[in-house]
Amino acid sequence: EYDDDGFTIYERTTQNYLICYNKNRPVGRIRWTLTHELSHIFSGHIGESVPCLKRSSKKDALDIKADALAARILCPSIVLHMCSVTSAKEIKKLCDISTQAAEIRWEHLQEIRHNDRFLVIQEEEEVLAQFAPFIASYLCKKYKDI
Repeated sequence: EYDDDGFTIYERTTQNYLICYNKNRPVGRIRWTLTHELSHIFSGHIGESVPCLKRSSKKDALDIKADALAARILCPSIVLHMCSVTSAKEIKKLCDISTQAAEIRWEHLQEIRHNDRFLVIQEEEEVLAQFAPFIASYLCKKYKDI
């Protein structure tokens, strides 16, 4: 009835959220699951009127939106691009997310690189500014042996 990785319940009487997750999953998968569930909460998908989302056979619009927000939080495209990532494997290591999430993010990054769709919204500029020291450090380490 609920997802094997995790789910969230809103308790009406206490007005609290309870995120349940599978502690036996790899750390990267847990990180993604928790961020995905928080994305449901922050996006208003779960609350007074919908206390819990039931599992469905395929991803619905709410899950797609929660995944998109989780991706923007855990592995922002502009940061991946500026870090010159070259593979899903590098994204997985850099962001400590699951292999599946890294592969999806890699495909997305290749698409937006092809269309040169970076720094098109104000928030990306803000994220880039916040991550600039990290990006510089990452690139120095990455290319120090060249």
